[in-house]
Amino acid sequence: MAKLIKQVEGKKAYIGILSEQEIKEAEQLMDSLLEAIPTLEDELETRYHGIIQKNRLEFAHEYGSKLRELLKFHNVKEYQKTIFFQQIRHFASQDDTLPKDRSESREILDYYYRLANYPLEEAKLINWSEWSQIFDIPALSKDERIIHWLLTVSKEKKISREIFRELTTGLRLYTKNKDLSFLTEDQLNQKLSNVLFMSKEKINLYAKFFTDRGIKPTKARLTQKKKYREKYFSEAFHDLKYKSENTSLKELCNSVFINVYKPQNL
Repeated sequence: MAKLIKQVEGKKAYIGILSEQEIKEAEQLMDSLLEAIPTLEDELETRYHGIIQKNRLEFAHEYGSKLRELLKFHNVKEYQKTIFFQQIRHFASQDDTLPKDRSESREILDYYYRLANYPLEEAKLINWSEWSQIFDIPALSKDERIIHWLLTVSKEKKISREIFRELTTGLRLYTKNKDLSFLTEDQLNQKLSNVLFMSKEKINLYAKFFTDRGIKPTKARLTQKKKYREKYFSEAFHDLKYKSENTSLKELCNSVFINVYKPQNL
């Protein structure tokens, strides 16, 4: 188990009551990070100078791969990861362009670490902003089968940004407070495929009832897009539970869309 140091009111603080030897080990680990992280960031800056944003995924994957090496080398346990990443950010990182953490539980270095769990060529099937959306949803990154499904689908055909936005909303609502572990892989894949179908169908229905007719939905539905996007999926999941065998998923989506978005002059 690694002996880590955290930041308390801007100062270094050892975690727990450490012996003289353990303090020495904590300082040695800190010294190692103070050398390894700036070196890594200098190498990445040289390689991606001026094109980091364009190549954020490759940059993140390479940074994450180094983090994985460091965790293994320093024997950092799973439950210590958060403090380890904070130690790097607060004391070792010299990169002024390192993105801010998305929240206390959504650390950018943890996202880099997770991304590097996948071979680069597979990771590139999904762009960086979409990976960030995935990692923002705990249930998605918790069950590796969901990410495997996403990669498989993306390998067959790239999911457009517009559909991906709908899909992540649908997946977030579908997985919320659910235990999916009892589902077989085939059963889970079928349910995830249903969410993808609903996502694509929503885009098609919006075009059919609004864009293609040159009209817009109500002001509330234009200004509160997230609310109505969630309402569409919530109602679709509810109706799916009680769908008769004679009703197709396409028909269900059509009915839900009309109920939620209320297009006029049908």
